[in-house]
Amino acid sequence: MTVPAPLVLPLLVLAVVLLVSGAAKVSDRLATSDMFVALRVPLVPAASGAAVLPWAEIVLGVALLVTRGTLLVMATVLVALVFAAYWVLIARAMSFDPPVSCSCFGRLGGHRVDWSTLARNTLLLGLAVLAVAAAVRGVDVLGGLADYTRADWTWLALTLVVGTLAWLVARGETDEVATYDEDLDQLDYEREPIPYGFVESADGERWTLRELARAQARLLVLLNPGCGPCDRIGGRLGGWAEQLGNTVVVHAVYSVALNGQPKLVHGTDTTLFEPDANVTRVLGGRGAPTAVLLGADGYLAGGPVSGEGPIMEMVDEVLSILASPDEVA
Repeated sequence: MTVPAPLVLPLLVLAVVLLVSGAAKVSDRLATSDMFVALRVPLVPAASGAAVLPWAEIVLGVALLVTRGTLLVMATVLVALVFAAYWVLIARAMSFDPPVSCSCFGRLGGHRVDWSTLARNTLLLGLAVLAVAAAVRGVDVLGGLADYTRADWTWLALTLVVGTLAWLVARGETDEVATYDEDLDQLDYEREPIPYGFVESADGERWTLRELARAQARLLVLLNPGCGPCDRIGGRLGGWAEQLGNTVVVHAVYSVALNGQPKLVHGTDTTLFEPDANVTRVLGGRGAPTAVLLGADGYLAGGPVSGEGPIMEMVDEVLSILASPDEVA
């Protein structure tokens, strides 16, 4: 039976997606575990899910490429169920407040969960349904490619080029995560005035960012409940506060509403809140965790930086400067 060339594409595309996604998750198991936490995946412990999911995706990707007949039908049905579950989890996460991020493709692509994420998963689910239909009709990747004509191969190559170009464009438009260069000398840091933004205490007292830092330098660390990196950074705030002593006051900052707030990552008498996520927006809309050091002279003294590693690097740099009298002078 001659296989219509387009019927091979859903199987081939999904196989590539699963293999790339699985490989990305294998290389960053911590981010995968954070994904389970951020999406509040029920019944599956984050550590167990992070250990199993990447290899399950790889096995399913290989199965789409090399199996045929009944085995391929079973594989495509499993793939459709997996993508249906992904779709439900993302649609559910759209209602979370504050917004969540997830490493659905490991380190690849953007991590913010929004309508584009749901649209992507809708397309993947649609391809999975087409793959089931193709497998039921007896289509398989190896047999289908063997029947390809020169024209079919040309269309396949063009499809791969367009898909790669679309991925590169989308990747270029994802949220940029600021990094902190370990080789950057603090004296070369281009200081900018503290932007306008305001924060509140738990009892509703309000300060602008400049007012907050007027008497003393402040390290603001923006956190979200249900965020794995935020949990880990939040656990370090107490130690940083002790090390920084009276030089810098450390604040955990949340965008959640003061009423009905979920369990906070880090809650102390220095915890602040940013109504309507205004500080997050003024700092460029970076995802949590994000940190910025406000100088007492009205200028930024460090950051903003986002991500677990860059924040720790920035704080370590600040601590090393404070520990060196020559540099402070």
